[in-house]
Amino acid sequence: MNIRMASVCLAVVLAGGDCGFVGRRQAACGEPDNRDLIAHWTFDEGSGAVAKDVTGHGHDAALKNVDWAASPRGHALRFDSKEDLAQYGQVDSMNVTGDVTLAVWVKTDSSVEPGTNRLIFGDGGAGIERNLNLRMDGYGYLRFEWADGKTSASLLAPSTLMNGTWKHVVVVANSQGELATMYVDGVEVARMDMPLPVSRAPVRERLTGWFYNGCFQGELDDVRLYGRALSAAEVEQLFESEVEVQVGEPTVLFDASPPEPRGVASVKLRNGSKELRRVEVSGPNMERQDVRLEPGAEAEVSLAPIALKPVWRSRSDLFLCEPSPETGRISVVVHRGEQTEQMSLGLTSQLALEPLRVEVEDPWQRRLPAGRTKRLTADLQFALPAEQLRQGTLQVCLVSCETKQEVLRRQVNAPSRSMPLALDVSALPWGAYDLRVSFQDRAGRAVVSTERATTILPEGRQAIRVLNNLVSELMDARARGLLRSPRIEFMNPREGWVWFRASGDCALRLAGKEVLAAAKGTPGAETMRLLPAGKHVLQVTGTPTDVTVRAVPALVYNVYPSTPQIAPFGSNTWERLRKYTLPNTNTIEGQVVDTPEHAEWLAQGKSWLGNVQAPGLIDKQEWTVDRMLEVWRKPGTSTAHPERPGFDLAKLSGLQVDEYYSGMSAQHVLTTALSIAQLAEDLAFAGKLWIPFVVNMFGNPTAELFMKTSLGAGWPYSVEVYVGEMPTEAENATSLRSRFRGVAAGWEGAYPGSLRHAIFTPMYAYLPYCTTNRYPQADFRVHLDMQMEVLANDPAFFGLWGVQPYRSNYVDEEILNCMGRLLRHYCIEGKTTRLLTDPYELRHVTDPDFEEGTKHWQAVAAKEGSLTAGEFAGYGQLQGRYPGGAFGDTFAVMTRSAKAPNVLRQQLQKLQQGRRYSVKLLTGDSADLQAGKTRKDQQAVSVTVTGAEVLEGGFSYPFRSARGPKPFTAEHPFWMTYHYLRFRADGPTATLSISDWAKPNEPGGPPGQQVMCSFVEVQPVLENGVE
Repeated sequence: MNIRMASVCLAVVLAGGDCGFVGRRQAACGEPDNRDLIAHWTFDEGSGAVAKDVTGHGHDAALKNVDWAASPRGHALRFDSKEDLAQYGQVDSMNVTGDVTLAVWVKTDSSVEPGTNRLIFGDGGAGIERNLNLRMDGYGYLRFEWADGKTSASLLAPSTLMNGTWKHVVVVANSQGELATMYVDGVEVARMDMPLPVSRAPVRERLTGWFYNGCFQGELDDVRLYGRALSAAEVEQLFESEVEVQVGEPTVLFDASPPEPRGVASVKLRNGSKELRRVEVSGPNMERQDVRLEPGAEAEVSLAPIALKPVWRSRSDLFLCEPSPETGRISVVVHRGEQTEQMSLGLTSQLALEPLRVEVEDPWQRRLPAGRTKRLTADLQFALPAEQLRQGTLQVCLVSCETKQEVLRRQVNAPSRSMPLALDVSALPWGAYDLRVSFQDRAGRAVVSTERATTILPEGRQAIRVLNNLVSELMDARARGLLRSPRIEFMNPREGWVWFRASGDCALRLAGKEVLAAAKGTPGAETMRLLPAGKHVLQVTGTPTDVTVRAVPALVYNVYPSTPQIAPFGSNTWERLRKYTLPNTNTIEGQVVDTPEHAEWLAQGKSWLGNVQAPGLIDKQEWTVDRMLEVWRKPGTSTAHPERPGFDLAKLSGLQVDEYYSGMSAQHVLTTALSIAQLAEDLAFAGKLWIPFVVNMFGNPTAELFMKTSLGAGWPYSVEVYVGEMPTEAENATSLRSRFRGVAAGWEGAYPGSLRHAIFTPMYAYLPYCTTNRYPQADFRVHLDMQMEVLANDPAFFGLWGVQPYRSNYVDEEILNCMGRLLRHYCIEGKTTRLLTDPYELRHVTDPDFEEGTKHWQAVAAKEGSLTAGEFAGYGQLQGRYPGGAFGDTFAVMTRSAKAPNVLRQQLQKLQQGRRYSVKLLTGDSADLQAGKTRKDQQAVSVTVTGAEVLEGGFSYPFRSARGPKPFTAEHPFWMTYHYLRFRADGPTATLSISDWAKPNEPGGPPGQQVMCSFVEVQPVLENGVE
């Protein structure tokens, strides 16, 4: 057999029956037992058009245009074009449920350009139709996904893990434990809570090869599918039983020895076999290196120099790697006796180089220890050659932000590449400090340096009391016996927003400026200020009866001005916002300046961010660093929007830029990163914020450079997390918990500590054409409450920098007010329990989407066949249900007659007497839908409720689709009608009637029109008192 080269083994563990099959290497190599092995392809046939499933379960693979190749384990399949395909048989018995493990040895062709899908093993079809699927996607991720026919989930890891050498990838989906884990070469690289178990799905085929806009190119070996969840020890054992020489991902070290710093690419080799191995490493512009590896031995091999460009003009802690195009690819040849195997890998995909990375443990935690901070701890990581570290010195000093004086210094000779740091600060005053860390070479020259903010937290009357993840009490003068003090000290644990409240006849000043004034006999006054971390002193005059200070998140309103997509709900005017939104907001994202609202807001000491479309996102222009800088400095400059005269930086607290995601053009993201690095050092931008909307900006080199630049500038970022309703409360709770935790794990894994800088952006869009109100049997307000409850309580989200519900032009006044109350409840009052007591699951209407036709409705047809049930794949997406899935595609169809109306009736249940309710339903023209026709039409429909008091304000309004199945597009939309009314219940029941006549004696529309009706939602109204 050939030498087993560095390989990636993918394993996904699923629950299944006991197969009792013993794999080919178990006895010799000690791999885990193969209980519940559903299928196993060794590819050791070496030739032919069939690859046998050696379990004997009949999942043999039919091969088309696939080549055979030698592998470290015997033989493998080689794929090099979209015509190459392996189709696995007996798919139905591989449509697994429960616990699953998939393990694969795979060697990708690292010369393939990113941005295409490459299916390693899995199912074709739409996302919701995939029982399981492992691929390298077009966004730069190694992705494992699964679905249940209605919704899907994905586990992501960086695709750079697949570097052109053999890798062992294992995915374990522990459905019972609700945890999915991915391993590469026996090491965990990603994990997430599972929002849904692995379930049967409408699988069409299972294959390796062509997949949408790309095909797998590389080699595949030893694929195993288990019906159980392998343990971490078993995964490692499986990897070690088959690995030969393991080749790591090339990385860049910072070489400070030349006159000008440069990078040196290096790669780690490890011999996992029990025999001596010889490895040759060579490439253009580098000498061939011959490495002899004893069993178990490791070696780090230098490959080639890499030019470095400082990202910052005045700092040495982040560099851009610029490999020479002449360097080409690196050849790795492994010799095992007289057998050899050659592999090719890129020199490096790394763009961002941090010579010295410092991760400080923030003393401000969900569970604070008693007393003041006694120790500051940090983890240090050097990307310097070992010889330079041995000859150099680490210098650490702590500087007080209050006095600007150095208060502590420490020196470490010959620091290790990875090392902990602990400082005794028990004798230092509480407050904010800068931790300055540098490395000096043997001549005493500072080679690299970096700086991190940290704090020493107080005890006693100034001790911080955590209320929930989002709010910490910094001072309660009444409870702490300080109400009569003219000076009240408090500690802000991070640079961020602080909420003040006072009552009585008094005034509060901060740094000589008035914060607020309260008058006797009034409820009190409150305000918010954006303050630096550290000690602050309130000057108090008068006779206060209460003074409260709390650390709160940035509370961002997006966006002003706005009008809902369903126009009859009315514009979200400043007066409308005054009721529940503005009092619970400290930041406005606006598209206007020089208005009374703008002036009023800034006069309150709050922030007004300019809304800017990211250059190049929609406009598709060629953007340079200088052109982008012009936009940041003059945000009124046209990008995808017209020029905005007067929209000047001097009138803004900063910019909110929409948006950046991992699949964007690498050159565009790189240009943006370099432009904002210059912006951060521009004195004209000092004290302002540049806040990007981001989606999964990790897992690829340009995204990493972008985020490290933005975070290095000290700016927050808005992370988009749009989770739609699920049918039941239990499903919704699981979905929210899993999705939110997955987001947290992804960001923290890529950039430790970064969630402390995140503005969490949930979607509160309630109206078409883009709405997370996906199920009419779910109360959307409770869905919002459940999201905020997770943020307030799940430990992963402690210390979030902000919360920014998205987006005001998709909400009506009730949802707007509900969101304002939720922000008050969780983000100012610091509550941990839900605000609303209404149930999540609405039980007023049975089968509101006609999934069972008209079975649960009293259907009165105008004539035979004029009232039927229908279905259209993708109709739910056309209605705007987001994210989409296999739901919302059913409806009732009423074919209008000139003689009599078609009527659908149902008795509404479980109403509360005296309470107000809203009725919402969507209609469309079935003939237009079937014909792919775009026509703005308002269907003539009447909606009535008898046995209740119908209130004023009902309407019908046409709206268009924004996404959905072809031929419909944003430019060629399908038109539907939104119908709305409110009523007050007279008792526990009432009767809802839906007719295709506009009035009892007037059709109002053309005879023969086929009116579709679905999404019949009856939901309680949030009254002035919270229910």
